[in-house]
Amino acid sequence: MSQPAGQKQAPSSYSEKERYRVEEMARELFPRILPPGWARENDFTNAAWFRSDFGLVVLCEVELVAGEAWLHVSYSRRDEISSYRDTATVKRMFVGSARKAVMVLPAEEEHVNIHPFCLHLYSPLDRDPLPDFRMNGGV
Repeated sequence: MSQPAGQKQAPSSYSEKERYRVEEMARELFPRILPPGWARENDFTNAAWFRSDFGLVVLCEVELVAGEAWLHVSYSRRDEISSYRDTATVKRMFVGSARKAVMVLPAEEEHVNIHPFCLHLYSPLDRDPLPDFRMNGGV
């Protein structure tokens, strides 16, 4: 099913081929072995919940946006916004150290959040649309 540019698709609208692709990517990407203090709580077709003993809750989801696969990682603490250290930990564990991720701060009218302290990382899975932000390519 074709979507307008930049529009997230609802999983219920996925074709059989898209659903299979998203499920396979989720199986490959979501951690199977977790460090001490972490537990996998719930699994869904394209998503999984994780919880730490130190107060972080993480949702990993593979989703399609305009037909392209993205890894979406939401994370939060119950009573406070996550720290940079939390963000780095979540990125390393659930996105990976070799993959780029962006934190999305949407326009106010596009902002949707079910938890007041939830943050979001997105990582493109089909291609890398992000430039190399290092000075002169890291030289």
